Amino acid sequence: MTSAAISGCGVKMSGTRIWLRADCDFLTESARFSYSFDGVTEIVDRRLGRVALRSGRRYVTVGEDGGVTLVAGPSGTVQDFQWIETPTGELVLMSLATNRVLRIDPKTGEIRADSPGPMPDDSDGARFIWSQ
Repeated sequence: MTSAAISGCGVKMSGTRIWLRADCDFLTESARFSYSFDGVTEIVDRRLGRVALRSGRRYVTVGEDGGVTLVAGPSGTVQDFQWIETPTGELVLMSLATNRVLRIDPKTGEIRADSPGPMPDDSDGARFIWSQ
């Protein structure tokens, strides 16, 4: 991946919500995940509790510095996240590229994967609420 392929594709969120959905079949142990800011994005199941976030043909991609961009093309490790639920039911997404947690900076609205883990009071924006 070249820097030209990802320049100008920074992902920011101007709203206060991301909708995350899981359609689970416990008999076959399968699930279909989806999310949206605006209704046109989805969560792609990567098995073993891992997901990729896709918008059209572009995937949410995490750089070495924790920066998040949207990149077109096939997905790989830099697009994969471990789906983790907290004991209180929120969702945390850990990047497999950085082993850091995806968060929405509460001050700037910038989406980054640079948190070592969610703060107990959610002051770092790393906990998400989802519903089926």
